[in-house]
Amino acid sequence: MLHLLKKYPLYRQLIVNNMCSKIGDSIYYIALLTFAHQFKQANLAITLVSCSEILPHMFALVIGSYADLSPHKISKSLWTSFLRGLIYLTVGILIGFSPSLLLLCCICFLNILSDSLGSFSNSALTPFVPHIVKPNDLEHAQGLNGAIQTLISTLAFFLGSVLIGIFSFRNLAWINSATFFGCFFLLFLIRHPLQNIEEKNLPVTQNHGIFPIIQQIKIAVKSLYHKKELFYALLLFSLLNGILAVTTPILSMYFTQYPNQQLYNFSLSIALIEGVIALFSIGGSLMSTRLFKKTALLFLCCISFIACFFYLFAFLFNHLFWGIFFLALLALLSGICTTKLTSFLLSKLPSSQLGTIMGATNMLLMLVPTVTTIIFTSLASGISLTFCFYAMLLFCLSSLLLAVICLRFFK
Repeated sequence: MLHLLKKYPLYRQLIVNNMCSKIGDSIYYIALLTFAHQFKQANLAITLVSCSEILPHMFALVIGSYADLSPHKISKSLWTSFLRGLIYLTVGILIGFSPSLLLLCCICFLNILSDSLGSFSNSALTPFVPHIVKPNDLEHAQGLNGAIQTLISTLAFFLGSVLIGIFSFRNLAWINSATFFGCFFLLFLIRHPLQNIEEKNLPVTQNHGIFPIIQQIKIAVKSLYHKKELFYALLLFSLLNGILAVTTPILSMYFTQYPNQQLYNFSLSIALIEGVIALFSIGGSLMSTRLFKKTALLFLCCISFIACFFYLFAFLFNHLFWGIFFLALLALLSGICTTKLTSFLLSKLPSSQLGTIMGATNMLLMLVPTVTTIIFTSLASGISLTFCFYAMLLFCLSSLLLAVICLRFFK
């Protein structure tokens, strides 16, 4: 699959641009979690950081629609990278003040703003991919891209856990800022060929009011809903993401409550958990194009919920090894499902609506995770971590039952 990077140099350069953005996001997420871990009300602080990471996905549909209808997609993507760099320069200034929950709320708000700008840039650049990569290479290219981005994210988490011991939180914010300015520079270098593709292949409406966006959203939702099996697979996968999205904040609370279970220290423990998730997701992304090309998404969802149940059960009773084992299996299945979903959407749906449809997909996939993150982290901080684990197990079993019903319906 690596030969695709040589075959499509423009696609390779887009991947490198995404890598820079991913490095910054991953390094500072582990930094913010560690910063929150030091608060007296650590569970509440971790909840705030986790919500700031997941809330931007709630706006993905509107942002994707706006990106689809926007002219000058490349110019606007350039400016979003530049603005994200400025935002983290500001975060670097703020985080130098005395720690407080009010300060953390301000930083979380800026993080939401930055991630929303990143969502716009991703939606604006997505429709270019089918015009750069040939249809018969598209699924392999997306699998490779997913694997590379996940690997980079993993390495960045480990790098972040090391840099926390060397640099201050302020310096890490400025390092993050530098990565976004790097994205601006890299995209600036390849703007001309991308602008040529945009002018020749990507139609744009001249009306940019709210009604065209609403109309675009309706078309996207109908496109997804009419493909019944895909729609229900997306629904089930969003329920699965409801568990996966809570993994980092809940395990952050777990390692805070049970320091004897930590693997050397807090930040390294979270980095290792993220590393396991990421590496096995990479394996799933690479395996999906060869071993699971004809496997039904609904069947994979059923197996994923079973793995999810055992992962939660193991951590509930402090079996760290088995918890990590089933979490790795869950990540592997998640990587397979994600690649299959993305390649289907890119190959079967019109490129003029891809930003909107990918936004609709991301919103559906993240709607439940946003709610579950708020609910489960609130249960853990407000009642107890044990109660939270039992609630998550009940949620998992209910989702598995729904997955079995859907599988029988489409069999």
